[in-house]
Amino acid sequence: MEKPERYLQIMKIIDVVFTPTSDERERISQRLSKMDEKELENLYHNFELMGIDKVLECMMGV
Repeated sequence: MEKPERYLQIMKIIDVVFTPTSDERERISQRLSKMDEKELENLYHNFELMGIDKVLECMMGV
């Protein structure tokens, strides 16, 4: 199954800014895969509003 464009954009941002380990990347990918397109869109916009570090803290429960 092909990933939505927003999923790919979010993963690219995470890879560039956060440089996750392979385990972290897998956990993030699994979490994003459970989101529908509207949730992905909202997450993408949250990166702009809150910053990627704060959004990742919320996603990963850090």
